[in-house]
Amino acid sequence: MAKKDKYSKLAEDDHKNIENEKIRVRFSFLDWSNDSFFADGLSSDYYQNLFESLDQIKNFKEKEFVERHPDTDGLKIKPINWDYEYITETTFPISAIKDEEMKVSAKIRAFELRVKKNQGRIHGFIFSKTFYVVWIDPAHNLFPGKGKLPVEKKDYIQIKAVSPDAVNLLTDEREKLKSEILSLEKKLSETEQAFEDLIIDP
Repeated sequence: MAKKDKYSKLAEDDHKNIENEKIRVRFSFLDWSNDSFFADGLSSDYYQNLFESLDQIKNFKEKEFVERHPDTDGLKIKPINWDYEYITETTFPISAIKDEEMKVSAKIRAFELRVKKNQGRIHGFIFSKTFYVVWIDPAHNLFPGKGKLPVEKKDYIQIKAVSPDAVNLLTDEREKLKSEILSLEKKLSETEQAFEDLIIDP
């Protein structure tokens, strides 16, 4: 048997290294233009579970992820079927993707994975050992179910955002109340003093 030359050995080693590479996670095509998908106004528990799920992705090789190796069970990985009857979108927004091969992957290698039970999904696609996150879907709006409509963000968020104008309004209201309290305290003090004077010098 012929001895392998050093270049063949190097090529084999490189191939093995590439095969054993773990998935990276990128947010290059994260889309906030669709109101059905959002990540603000949620609980600290949700954010902790979200980042844990994203971190778990990096434990797997691409083959394990795509073929849903048993070790990925906690993520409940599923391919996205864009032809499913009760799906609310027909594709990821791919206009920002310039690479043609990547555009194809965004369509045919799209996956969803679970954040945690009852905490929605993360949607994205696999390309070149990288999982690109496109939508964060805490309300499960991509697949709301038969006869259901997507949940509006304002009806789902747990922590309401406060605008600067609203903060200024509340600050003004607080100062007004403080002024009224001081005025009432002064009147009370004057009334008590008048009452004391009346008792001392009827």
